[in-house]
Amino acid sequence: RKEYSGPCEICGYMDNTAYLPSYLAPKTVLMNRYIVGRLLSHNGEGAVYIAYDTEKNKAVEIKEYMPDLLCTRKKNEKQITVNPDALPLYKSYLSEYADLYKTLMNSIETDCIQKIYGIFSENNTGYVVMEHLTGIPLSEYLEKAKQKLEQVEHKMNRMQNKIKTESKKQRDARTHALCFKVGHLEYDYIMILEFS
Repeated sequence: RKEYSGPCEICGYMDNTAYLPSYLAPKTVLMNRYIVGRLLSHNGEGAVYIAYDTEKNKAVEIKEYMPDLLCTRKKNEKQITVNPDALPLYKSYLSEYADLYKTLMNSIETDCIQKIYGIFSENNTGYVVMEHLTGIPLSEYLEKAKQKLEQVEHKMNRMQNKIKTESKKQRDARTHALCFKVGHLEYDYIMILEFS
């Protein structure tokens, strides 16, 4: 339980911050063990929240099965309401969802797959408890890489101009050329070629 002012040290949630009403409210307790923090991501299949495991005293991620075309949740409610016409399909997909994560949880442990600590049912849906991974999203990493590539491109253009200038001054010497391929700021290769 948070007993200080300011953002939560575990998930960054600020008290009274608005949240998407169709997802779990921050501070929701699941299985009398997990305190849900902020929503990390969501898509048509469900949502991922950062949460606090009160038994292990550590941050975890909780993935909630909630296919938005088959079910809904009213604001400030934990329970999911399945559309009556979609009930058989919802149950079938929920079973497949649980089977998938049970298989992953019982597979050989590897650093390539996020660890799964448990699976449980509550609120008319399924939840998967996973290790909390820290880092930056690939999209953010690629954006930073793009900025670095733009800087490299600028330096390479300056270098290319300098080489062209030197080549004009040294017509009898070897001609140097800088060859590089740019495709949407993705460098396939950078080579210095030497001609005699």
